[in-house]
Amino acid sequence: MTILGLAPQAVESIKDLVDSCTWEKIDSLPVREPQPEPDNDPIIPGLPDGERPTHTVRLQAQGGGLQKSVTLTGINPITVAQGLAGLEALKSKIGKDEYNLRATAFARAERYIRSGPPIGLWPPGDSFEVYKAKSGIRVDVEIVRGVNFKQ
Repeated sequence: MTILGLAPQAVESIKDLVDSCTWEKIDSLPVREPQPEPDNDPIIPGLPDGERPTHTVRLQAQGGGLQKSVTLTGINPITVAQGLAGLEALKSKIGKDEYNLRATAFARAERYIRSGPPIGLWPPGDSFEVYKAKSGIRVDVEIVRGVNFKQ
C-alpha cells in the first residue's frame, strides 16, 4: 500500500510509531505553562485602573546605532493628525543629522499615514528603509493595536 507516495516501509514505520504511543507517555510530557504578557502599556489619564488602551501606534527611527521611538495610545483610534504630530515629535528626538539621513523614510512614513484607506490602517503597519543605506536605517510605523489613521 502507498500513501501519498510513501514507500510501504515508511508507512509501516509510521504505524508502529503511532501504535507505540500511549496516553501515559503523552501525559508524562512536560507542559510549559503560558507566561503572562508583560504590561508595557503606558498609563493613560482618565482610564479606569486595569483598563488597557484599545489603540496603540509606535513610531520608530532605527538603524545605524539609533533607536528612538514615540508611542501614541488611546481609547479612540489614533487620527492622521496625531500620527503626523508623532512623526514630528520623533524628528525632534533624533537630531538634524539623523533626520537628514532618514528624510526620505520620514516622507514615505508620512505618505503612508496620510493615504491609508478611509476605514484606516491596521496591524502590523509598515517599515520604510533608506535605500542603499547600511545597518537597516529606517522609520517604522508600527500599528500595535486597533485600526488607526481613519480618513
